[in-house]
Amino acid sequence: MADLYTSFCEPVNGLVGPLTKVLPVKSTDLAKVKSGVVCTIDEHGYLVAGRASGDHKQMPLFVFRGVESPSVYDSMAGPGNWVDGAWPMRVFAMAFPATCGLELQTSYFDSSQTYDPNDLLTYTHSNDAKPGRLTNQNVTLYTTVVCCVSSVHENAQNYDNNRLGVLFGGADEPTGVATGKNANGVTVLTFWPVYLPGTSTSG
Repeated sequence: MADLYTSFCEPVNGLVGPLTKVLPVKSTDLAKVKSGVVCTIDEHGYLVAGRASGDHKQMPLFVFRGVESPSVYDSMAGPGNWVDGAWPMRVFAMAFPATCGLELQTSYFDSSQTYDPNDLLTYTHSNDAKPGRLTNQNVTLYTTVVCCVSSVHENAQNYDNNRLGVLFGGADEPTGVATGKNANGVTVLTFWPVYLPGTSTSG
């Protein structure tokens, strides 16, 4: 009976709705942690863009409200910063961990590559010119960290066009690629988050 008050396993997040984290951004990464960037948490609990070079075991987090999306504007923190009332001198961002059960689209990926459905994707490290950018290059399962798997691009307009085409003829065949335009006309990559750590000590 005493264990009732000493033994626990309780949800702290994600019980209702998707699992999200609201975390302070490392001061040196304020210009980098924008929506679409893949981040990790450093040893002090701050969000940093990308991962530590040579570290393929850090949990990836996909930022969906970065420093470009202010919540409560505070002139002391500067424009374009996410400011939490409890921590007015810190800048926060919101992110989905790579374990969340969602299908996501990002505009921050290596657009020079072609992405097919079911490509394994990794992300660039913090010392890269573009840290936290998704790519399907140089991915080796269980050697390189895998943070997601590419899906098939779709949006509401594409769905409606194909549905009408099926009914009245002239429907386009599925593109079979994971990239395309979103509702705002921006090229995005569609993917499912998944976390498979790697063993590499380089890259």
